[in-house]
Amino acid sequence: MKRASFLNPPGLVDDFARRPALEAAFAEAWDAWLGRSLDDSAASAKAQGGRFRRPNSMGDAPARKAIAWDAFPKALARWYEDGEQPDELRWRVAEVPRPMRYGRTRSGKAVTVLHRQQDEYCEWFVRRDAEGRIERVDFTSEGPEYWLFLAHGTNVLYRELDDPPPFTFDGDLSLVVELYREHVSEDVDEADLVWPTDVRVRRGGKWEIGHRKGEYNPFNRWNTTHGAMHLTHPSSTLAAEIRLASDGAVVRTRGGRIATDPDELICCSGYGDANRSSDPTIGATVNELARAGYAIALADPIGLYISELDLDAFVGPNDEDVSDAWTVDRGDGDRILRAHFGRSEAAGVPVESILAEGTPIRYGGQIADAIQMVLVGEAGDQAEPPRGAPGPTKCCKEPNGKPIEAVIERESRCADVDWSPATPYTGADDEERVGEPADDELEDSDFVSLPVTRARHVDVRL
Repeated sequence: MKRASFLNPPGLVDDFARRPALEAAFAEAWDAWLGRSLDDSAASAKAQGGRFRRPNSMGDAPARKAIAWDAFPKALARWYEDGEQPDELRWRVAEVPRPMRYGRTRSGKAVTVLHRQQDEYCEWFVRRDAEGRIERVDFTSEGPEYWLFLAHGTNVLYRELDDPPPFTFDGDLSLVVELYREHVSEDVDEADLVWPTDVRVRRGGKWEIGHRKGEYNPFNRWNTTHGAMHLTHPSSTLAAEIRLASDGAVVRTRGGRIATDPDELICCSGYGDANRSSDPTIGATVNELARAGYAIALADPIGLYISELDLDAFVGPNDEDVSDAWTVDRGDGDRILRAHFGRSEAAGVPVESILAEGTPIRYGGQIADAIQMVLVGEAGDQAEPPRGAPGPTKCCKEPNGKPIEAVIERESRCADVDWSPATPYTGADDEERVGEPADDELEDSDFVSLPVTRARHVDVRL
């Protein structure tokens, strides 16, 4: 539903309308949080000479530019490209959830969560029968913040900020349960979706309460080992999308000249992961508009979207049309938030009888290979192109010859880079984890460090 005065929810989904008494509050609170994120990013870009702003309202937009990239993780493809059966390896490993030491309980017990290794803002979950055959594959591109917002309104999203929200809105956890039952499983209970205890997390080198008992848990089992409702990879968030676009709006110099190459830009700007298809492509496209002097925005509705599946890549065992195997579940057009690939009723064949580029489907990654992702940038008013500023970061190459890089601060040493997060998790070392340190022997550095986003709000309209 189009709301002229507010920033819209991703994909123009009508979730707010499911709670008529709360619909107006949902809309206003979402606009407040999203607008806050955009204004803070605009202030950061402005301080570095960039021009980033809120989008124009729908129907009154300047030139828009679709930015597309591949859904399958480029990092996994690169890691296995020189191995035996590289496609088989990357497809298989992409389905292995990765453990992450996320925080501690108040008593000091370590809290480990799982996330998917699918880091191109598209994640999938393969539903298999008792014999391991694929029944369907669910795909999602929804950021976790939206689901925290549905569950708890402003109460959680503003927790780490220095100033309170414009108004308080509690959200509705029952709405999240309702949507999970509709899209993931009818067996979902509210208790399955929430943290069973308070969880302390590391943020900016300090320990603080990140989640309270009874609050929505983005890493719950119905979103990891038993299904996929939204993105789980730590880097795949709406906030990351906004930061990436705003940082990309800053023109950079390198060696006294304007940087233009996508790989060079991400290395010197530090706005994402150099090993992805998404981040270098998004940043470089935004930066191209910035170098022409345009003010940059992300088009409303802001979100990360599945654009399309190349249906020509799939046929039945006897060359049948199986295009009905692909079903869009949330979003529409080229703003797809959720879709699934299942049995073709028209051809009368199950997923594993369908050929993907001539090969029977055994992994969800074979379908992801044919998916294009997209976000839409918006070019606003044009001014004199900025002169550019030196970038704060640089890239280091993996020392053992793997074709991957790490983006680090310019003053840091490549010799000090920890390459373990870039190494794919295969699940083969699960037995070795038995010998890991006890909870009271773990160091702070053993836990993930979450990004700091707290800042005093500055209202900037460029």
